[in-house]
This record gives sequence, C-alpha cells and structure tokens, in this order.
Amino acid sequence: MHAYLEPTDADAFVDHPVQDMDDAAKCGMNILCPQCKGHGGWNLRLNAYPLHEHADTPENRHRYSHFRAHCTQCQGYGYVTEDNADHIHEWVRVKNIGNCLNLYECKVCKRQREVDSSD
Repeated sequence: MHAYLEPTDADAFVDHPVQDMDDAAKCGMNILCPQCKGHGGWNLRLNAYPLHEHADTPENRHRYSHFRAHCTQCQGYGYVTEDNADHIHEWVRVKNIGNCLNLYECKVCKRQREVDSSD
C-alpha cells in the first residue's frame, strides 16, 4: 500500500498551477486557501499514470499523469471567503440523511455541510 501526498508535502504541488482569482473573486472568495495555497487541489501521487501520446510537459503531467485530490476547503477555486480562511476544516460525517445524502460537520468550528454523492 502506498502513502498519498498531503498538501504539506514538498511534491504536493509539482506541475499543479495556481488558480486564477477572477472566478473566485466574483463569489467573494479573495483570500488564498489555507489548505491548497491557491492551487485548488494537490497531487496525491506523482506520475501515477503514463502520458501515452501526450508530450512530457508540466501541463500534460498535471492533466494526465499525476493522481490528484480536489481541495474541500475552497472547492477547487484556490481562494476562500473570509469566514473560511482562519482554519482548515476537518470534516466528519455526522449522519446519513437519505440514500446518497450525508451531513458533515467541521470538528473545529462546528459548521455543517450536506454532501450528495449521487450514485
């Protein structure tokens, strides 16, 4: 079993571009995400997949080769609102609401979030 990279690891953002703030700012998200540092996610494992016919470039490695995680702090935008900037949420499932709908709560601030994982 292989360990996955965390956002705090040195290689977590290799070939992972920083997100443009324009879209995030339109939604009031103008503070750099404390978890992904503006990348919207991070690499879990480098070079996990072959590039096949794609050229060996940082963009292609990011898109096709590295196994990546999506940032749940900023939802991939790379930026957060002021009320999400003071800590990194630690989401814990509280209960199942129905079928694929679950309620999660942050262990730190007690904020709740419904997540629909729809089959």
